[in-house]
Order: sequence, then structure tokens, then C-alpha cells
Amino acid sequence: AILAGLDVIENEPERRTRLHENIQYATSRLQPFNLIGHPASAILSLKVPSTMNIRKAAALFNKQGIFINSIEYPNTHSLTSGS
Repeated sequence: AILAGLDVIENEPERRTRLHENIQYATSRLQPFNLIGHPASAILSLKVPSTMNIRKAAALFNKQGIFINSIEYPNTHSLTSGS
């Protein structure tokens, strides 16, 4: 699977170009709402209130065809931790 992935990267550079375009688009649309930091990769970290049920929110997004991997604190840094 790894070799196949490397083959895709090498033989289909338009996929990486499209990925970077999608990252820029998503970031530009989310930043006005102060929902996102400055992504260093294709993984976008969204800021959510501590009172939000992120599992339920992820399920609702999934029903709309948007995959969100909900990872909860303490597996991620807290917005109030200052980091």
C-alpha cells in the first residue's frame, strides 16, 4: 500500500496540487470565524467549545458527506492551556 501511495504521488502530481488547493480553500473559509489555526499539513484542527458534543457534531457532518475525525481533549491540547 505504501508503494502504491508513492506511485500515485510520483505519477499523479495533480492530486497533490488539488489537495493543497482544497486546504487553502477550507482554511480561507474557516479563518473568518476563528475556527482554525494555520495548518502545517492537510490535517485541519478545528476549535470547538468545551460544551460541544463533538462526537454528535462529527456524526452530523458525516451524514452531509464531510469526514471529521473527532479527537477529544486530553488527546489534543486544550484551547485554555495557552499552548
